[in-house]
Amino acid sequence: MAWFRGDDYEEEDGHPALERSLPLGLLAMAPLWFAYEYAQSQTSGGLRNASEVILTQPLRPVEAASGWALETWRRTLLAGLVLWALVHCLRRRLELVPMVLRVIFEGVLGALTLGPLLVFLIGRLGQALPPLPKLGEHAVGDTTFTLHALGGAAWEELLFRVLLFPLLFLVIRELFHFAGWGAARSVDDDEEAGVRAWWGRAGRGSAELLAAILSSLAFAGYHVSHALAPLGIGGEPFRPALFVYRFLAGMLLVAIFRWRGPGVAAWSHGVFNLALCLGAGPAVFQ
Repeated sequence: MAWFRGDDYEEEDGHPALERSLPLGLLAMAPLWFAYEYAQSQTSGGLRNASEVILTQPLRPVEAASGWALETWRRTLLAGLVLWALVHCLRRRLELVPMVLRVIFEGVLGALTLGPLLVFLIGRLGQALPPLPKLGEHAVGDTTFTLHALGGAAWEELLFRVLLFPLLFLVIRELFHFAGWGAARSVDDDEEAGVRAWWGRAGRGSAELLAAILSSLAFAGYHVSHALAPLGIGGEPFRPALFVYRFLAGMLLVAIFRWRGPGVAAWSHGVFNLALCLGAGPAVFQ
């Protein structure tokens, strides 16, 4: 997974691995995080994305010990993360502005592709499914809530696609290897190389598919109120159709993430959220 290693930019499957790399993706996600932090500054922390709350839980003891506010620690670490990505890309002498703009542009195209499909699914699975209030329907104001929905997508992609999906893939792959799946069987010497290659691809592909399914199930489940109750965050009541919709959305985002990288997945997610705020829904297909 060249996008995860960040320092391996060779051609992979005919696509430049650089375009899917983690450092470039993090740089492209920086405007989304800025939008989220601006929305936070307008609500005094009263409107928070559940993924951000989960990822910043380890900072709670640090906050108590240091006297710094959680928001200060979060913004400092975000700035450090973006700075690391910037330095990493500058060392490669990359043309950052056009490359980041390309990631954002591909994210918009991804949303234009992903959006109609997901909106169509909303209409087929039930009219009560739109996950975000439209403009004029939220107490914090249109601009603040829109920036929160746009920027919150970066936190969700960081948790479920950048961290959880690769972690599950690595664990499942090791379990497969331990069980003998993905390792070459005992065959004749002339056939061993081909069998080893096929067996390795089969094990890797199965591990990626299972990791995608499990991470998408987690993505769907984390929106449910019972799952968020320990964090003190309100969620949605469990409804089978809504759960299926979010699971399918997670699978599509994994596909974008794996194909084009974390930056494109985050912008696709964020722009789709923005479209929902602007009123996109099942009625567009009626």
